[in-house]
Amino acid sequence: MMLAIINIPLRSEIVHLYDAIKSGILLLPLMGGIAVGSGLGGAVSVKRNNTSWSLLAAAIFMLVGTVLLSTLADSVVPEAKQWGSQVILGLGLGLNLSSTTFLTSVQVEFEDHGEFYRSISNDKDNS
Repeated sequence: MMLAIINIPLRSEIVHLYDAIKSGILLLPLMGGIAVGSGLGGAVSVKRNNTSWSLLAAAIFMLVGTVLLSTLADSVVPEAKQWGSQVILGLGLGLNLSSTTFLTSVQVEFEDHGEFYRSISNDKDNS
């Protein structure tokens, strides 16, 4: 995810000769896809634990989106398929984020949800 968030604006600045603001705006299709994917991942697993199917679909969407983004030409004008590729990649990233968050809450007992943060605060107090 970080690779896409960094490389898409960087590519827009270098290849398409855009300024930083316009390059950042070009991330909107990716961010919209992440938002839709996160909502979809939560909606799919609200009644039954479908996280394994959600993660499989997320991996497929991320693979397709990454392959499509890697086939972009080096022209100064951005191709129209860049926007669709970003939406597909974002859909996979959103599904992945929501499914792993849901999976963690299902697999870990409620009492242990804050254990990681308590261990970090205890380590800071001891040093």
